[in-house]
Amino acid sequence: DPQALEQAMLAQLRCAGATHVMLAGYMKKLPPAIVAAYAGRIFNTHPALLPAYGGRGMYGDRVHAAVLADAQTRSGATVHLVTDEDDSGPIVGQVEVAVFPDDDVGSLGERVRAAERELVVEVLARVARGKQRSLRQARRGDAAEAEAVAAFGGHPPFSRSVRRSM
Repeated sequence: DPQALEQAMLAQLRCAGATHVMLAGYMKKLPPAIVAAYAGRIFNTHPALLPAYGGRGMYGDRVHAAVLADAQTRSGATVHLVTDEDDSGPIVGQVEVAVFPDDDVGSLGERVRAAERELVVEVLARVARGKQRSLRQARRGDAAEAEAVAAFGGHPPFSRSVRRSM
């Protein structure tokens, strides 16, 4: 029963005193009540530089295979705010990873996952330091940018590059 699951999830989050939610490897769409209750405070990680290689069906090795098939020279990971649409929320952090001619799905995936773990820690650290603010406190940009800027206390989303070594 989807409504029972939604209510159970919401009850557990509230019981735990959750102020934010971090999704990592969660492959289902969040119920609307949870997205609404934690709007602007639910983060998801994705193994690509969104908006590229996002959306339904794009996860894990599928992403890395698509990046290689398209002969891209860079890939990476993204942390974004969760909205009602898959992988379309404002980006709050990205990390870039070079794609090398000798990469295969496994080697690229390994580097992206390592960079993704570091990115998640960076985002959560910023949230823990109190950088998370409401959208009403955003100061500039369009709605998506304003939401991402608001996520870190008026600071723009961050991005960095990772060299070949892990």
